[in-house]
Parts: sequence; C-alpha cells; structure tokens
Amino acid sequence: MRNESFFSAPQLKRDPLGSASTMNTFQVAALIAIALATAMYVWRGVRRALRAEARFFKALVEQLSRLLERKGFQLTRSVAQTSGLRIATFTSGTVVVDAVWDARERDISLVRRESHDSEFSTADTLARADVPEGASAHTYAAATGVILDAAESLGGAA
Repeated sequence: MRNESFFSAPQLKRDPLGSASTMNTFQVAALIAIALATAMYVWRGVRRALRAEARFFKALVEQLSRLLERKGFQLTRSVAQTSGLRIATFTSGTVVVDAVWDARERDISLVRRESHDSEFSTADTLARADVPEGASAHTYAAATGVILDAAESLGGAA
C-alpha cells in the first residue's frame, strides 16, 4: 500500500553533545568580557577626545579675550551645546565676534556680525581652520594661530 512514510517519520539530525560546534560557558563569558573591554576602551578614547577639545576651546577663548579686550571687545557669552557646538561671543558696540567650534565638522571659525543681527548666516567668516579627528597638539596650535591672526587683524571696536 505504499504507507512506509506513515510509519517512518523523517528524523531531525543534531550534533552530538560536546561537539566543537557548541560554545561552553567559558567561551561565552570570554566573548562578553572582550566585548565589554572593547566598549570601555572606545568610550575612554571618546571621553579623552572630548576633554582635549574642551581644553583647546577654553585656551583659545582665553587668548582671544586678552587680544580682543585691547580692541574694546568683552566676552559676553561662552556656551557648549550638546550638539558639539561651542560658541564664545565677544561684543563691542555694534560689532559681535563669535569663535565657533563645530565638533561634527571638526572646524573652528571666527565670524563677525552686527550686534542687531543674530543670524550666523549673514555673518562674515574671518577665519576657518580644520582640526581632523585625532589631531596632534601641533594641528591644534596651528588652528589657534589661524584664529588669533584673524582676530589680530580686526579693527578696534565700532
């Protein structure tokens, strides 16, 4: 009657217990430990980079303050935003100068605008310098020099 398949169902094949294709508890624990160590290493590097950027911008603002105060400007605002944008604003009469660090674009710029104009889009960019990811101290110093040279060339307060 051709009912052989009714009496002999197909058998599922499995690897024998303890074979090389299964992972034991030690191997799983080791993989988890490696993943955690890697994540901690990367996070420490990110935190180190963020601290370096914060120190760079703080030092630049201090140098700009000394230079621009002689020209009649005062530091009126210095903020760090969660988006990675840091802005220091120097004001004098009708002129505003902003030092802007954009962590996403990895650049620092010095822009000049009229005090009644709050839009950066209408500001004149006086200087801009790129600071690539993982930059050396020399690269940060060169970017600082570009910004300070542009600030030095600014006229006195309007």
